[in-house]
This record gives sequence, structure tokens and C-alpha cells, in this order.
Amino acid sequence: MNTKVLDNYNYGLLMLQKYKVIRTLDSIVDREDVLSLPIINILSLYLMDTNNGDGDILSSNEIKNVKKLIEVYKEHPTNNISIEQKDLKYILNHCRDRRIDKDTNKDIALLLADYNNKLYEDDYTSTIRIDKLEETLDKVN
Repeated sequence: MNTKVLDNYNYGLLMLQKYKVIRTLDSIVDREDVLSLPIINILSLYLMDTNNGDGDILSSNEIKNVKKLIEVYKEHPTNNISIEQKDLKYILNHCRDRRIDKDTNKDIALLLADYNNKLYEDDYTSTIRIDKLEETLDKVN
């Protein structure tokens, strides 16, 4: 995998968001048996990054579940999802060294970029240029 292509400003903003979510979830995962979390935060964990870009691809069943989560998010972007502690720990362990396929990554990256741009619509320095992001995502092999 050519992970150098992921090392740019627009994609980097997405990776920063992923790392922030990981840090937050690492600190709260042991507090409850079941946590209610924004779907977008769970999706961000699956984002391909320079650490897991060369890692093994998740199983087809796991990718199928991620795609279902994408569809749920598209239908209800403000909803939370309940996730058991053991499942969240599993995702947190694997998101650092395993990855999803290129197409699913592109779907998640574009959803995260849209979310980011709505969140920071008044701050152009934190806005992701979708056209440049798509160029980057198309170069991932």
C-alpha cells in the first residue's frame, strides 16, 4: 500500500479526528458495559491511516458490518449507536494495525470530510477541500 499518499493536509485532518476519537475512547471504554456513541466516531476508527495502511484487511464479514454502519449513518447522521465494551475494545485494538478496503475507506473519508466541514464551516483553516481529498483517495492502491 502506498501510505505516503495519505500524508497530506486534507487527509491529515481526518486522521487527526480519528486519533482524537481513539484517545477519548481509550479513556472511557472501561467506564460502562455498553456505551452510546455517535456513529461518525465509530466510523472514524476504521479510517485508513499511515499506521494501518500496510496492515491486513479486515475480514469480509467485518467490512460488511462497516458498510451497514455507513448506511445507518447516511440515513440518521445525528444518531448514536450502542456498543458493548468488548466490541469497542476489539475495534480499538484493530483500528491501529488493520484496515478496510480502498472503496470503503473512500466512503468513510468523504462522510468524515462532510462532517468536519459542517463542524468547522466558519474556520477555513480546518475545512477539507473535497476535490483534493478525492484526488488523494483515488491514488490509494
